[in-house]
Amino acid sequence: MVNTHKLADDVLQLLDNCIEKNYRVCVVLVGSPGSGKSTIAEELCQIINEKYNSFLSKHPHIIQVIDQQKPIVDLVGSLRTLQPNKVAYMSEHQGLLREHVEDVNFSPVKYPDLTPDKRECTTVVGRGGNANAIRIAAVNNPINVNQLAQNSINIAQIVPMDGFHLSRKCLDLFEDPETAHKRRGSPSTFDSNNFLQLCKILAETSLCKVSSHDKSYSTSNVFGKLSKTFSQAVPDIFIPGFNHALKDPTPDQYCISKFTRIVIFEGLYLLYDQENWKEIYQTLANTGALLVYKIDIDYEVTEERVAKRHLQSGLVTTISEGREKFRSNDLLNGKDIDSHLIKLDNVVHIRND
Repeated sequence: MVNTHKLADDVLQLLDNCIEKNYRVCVVLVGSPGSGKSTIAEELCQIINEKYNSFLSKHPHIIQVIDQQKPIVDLVGSLRTLQPNKVAYMSEHQGLLREHVEDVNFSPVKYPDLTPDKRECTTVVGRGGNANAIRIAAVNNPINVNQLAQNSINIAQIVPMDGFHLSRKCLDLFEDPETAHKRRGSPSTFDSNNFLQLCKILAETSLCKVSSHDKSYSTSNVFGKLSKTFSQAVPDIFIPGFNHALKDPTPDQYCISKFTRIVIFEGLYLLYDQENWKEIYQTLANTGALLVYKIDIDYEVTEERVAKRHLQSGLVTTISEGREKFRSNDLLNGKDIDSHLIKLDNVVHIRND
């Protein structure tokens, strides 16, 4: 089993080492279907957030939010703006840019929009359309520190690749929709265009430098350091999750807020050496604040785990059907991942049998 408390210590050490030059640090967890990467990511996130909230309970007035009204960096300045008639076209066609659903070279576009809580934002869409949208909130609403519930501020946030599954409506528009649905979970059935764009956006925010107002404040505790360097100028970013009951992405399920200082990416293809996926590692590595973990596990173990998951989610009616579904799709994806890993020296291999 994976020692997630040890992982948490390593991640917090990275944050401490990088806090003078990076607003955020990044963690990548990669593994085949059934490797337990989602569970590990959730446990890691929970441990870190519990540690920080325990710290806040002992230091209730320590948080500072530096009041900058101008965004710290233009995160999507290079993206083309989608014209209003095209936005309307998407709305009329199930939130999709129908002509681009299989175009892995499609460059994401942006348009003005509103967040789920009705703030002005910029929405970024790739070939998956609105189901896989990224929303970057405007930073024109200053935070009142005195109104913060300081015992519930989370500094770690999961970024699951699952939210970038192309929707079933999107797969219906593929040239070969039957194969697309059957092989759902393979690289071509994700909005790799927009997931890479998200990585670029978060890498930019990682490189933001924020200095504390309180120059006299000195501490050896990483939580004390970061509590003085939250910035109003870092926008909240909303990203999709995945609803296993509906078998489709859920827009805006997660928020990477200005308080998020540790971003935990988890997914199948984050070290994959093909198409858009191959750019993810270097994009994040360029921040100088990255830890990468590859979860190793025997396929016999993952077969049972995934077969049970398929049965529980209603994708199959018997455990035997679950095993067959694993062998005809998930196993192929797992072997594909292992045969197309980017060759790196700094990947930490962990077992989760």
